[in-house]
Amino acid sequence: MPLNLNLDSTGVVRIVCTAGRLCRLPGLCMPLLLAACSFPTLPDSRPTVQEVPFLGQQMTQEQISTRRAEVVASRATLRQELAQDKAACYARFLVNRCLRQHQDAFTQRDHVYQLQDIELNRQERALKDIDTQLRLQHKAAQAAAQAASSSTAP
Repeated sequence: MPLNLNLDSTGVVRIVCTAGRLCRLPGLCMPLLLAACSFPTLPDSRPTVQEVPFLGQQMTQEQISTRRAEVVASRATLRQELAQDKAACYARFLVNRCLRQHQDAFTQRDHVYQLQDIELNRQERALKDIDTQLRLQHKAAQAAAQAASSSTAP
């Protein structure tokens, strides 16, 4: 049954249903009513291949460094464009609206670079983990070989 919510001058929320019945709630109940009516949906935080073209690929340290330099340069260019756009906004009549639009566009584009940074960091951690495992295996093999040679020596 659809409800109409109206807030009167005394701070009382009036809920009128389609049957024409009237309910009165104090203003403090409004947030609870609204929270019960709608569930928030969170955006999917997993990056896509369009946002991160190297997603899921195993990269070398040189490739990671190259990609990171590209991301840093792109972000610097993006920040420079934002500064120019902000300067152009001050020449307009609706300054705040223009600033908000350019900041929103900047945030959306910068989010892609943040996702790429996160993936590059994950790639670096994976390489460090592989390197650590290889060093531990090498040390274990050396220790085993040393233990075997010391046990056979008279």
